[in-house]
Amino acid sequence: IVLVGEGDHFCGGGDLRRLAWQRGRPNQEQAAHLDVLHDWVMAMHDAPQPVIAAVEGAAAGGGFSICLGCDLIVAAEDARFVMSYVRLALTPDGGGSDSLARALPPQMALELLLDGDVCDVARLHALGVVNRVVPRGEALATAMAWAQRLAEGPFDAQADIKRLVHAARGRSRRAQLDAERDAFVRHLHGEACGAGIAAFLEGRRG
Repeated sequence: IVLVGEGDHFCGGGDLRRLAWQRGRPNQEQAAHLDVLHDWVMAMHDAPQPVIAAVEGAAAGGGFSICLGCDLIVAAEDARFVMSYVRLALTPDGGGSDSLARALPPQMALELLLDGDVCDVARLHALGVVNRVVPRGEALATAMAWAQRLAEGPFDAQADIKRLVHAARGRSRRAQLDAERDAFVRHLHGEACGAGIAAFLEGRRG
């Protein structure tokens, strides 16, 4: 799955005019809007396929949060990222605080969230948040090529790898080892693994 913005930017975040109007509405109404967004973020998290963000231009506020909710990120060399919530006296939505806390030391996550400054792609790449940096205009093509290569791989094994990684932080080391054991044994006796081992051995014999 490849997620890309319409136009020159990945996503500029929330509509400030709508948020200003929403201030006069019941709290439950805005909470319901956020629940829809958060259901979408969870759908990406729970999808068995890897979700790749292809980022051109800006990923701001909720757009940055959505980007972080993807499994892999390809970004143009001039892409810009900003957690701008604090500049409006707001707190993050879309899983932004969770994603940054999982990806970075707390000091770095807090810097991005408390300062609300623009962060360039080179820094996020150095921090390990962005996987690949490409020339401007090539993020989508690169992400699509990566997605195609992944789609040619063993779907069930990839899905379990994604589940193992996402579940690891909430488990003890022993529980994670048990989960790895169960997945390994299950896939070892699957058809895809049998074909992969046979092809590898045949290639070595050749």
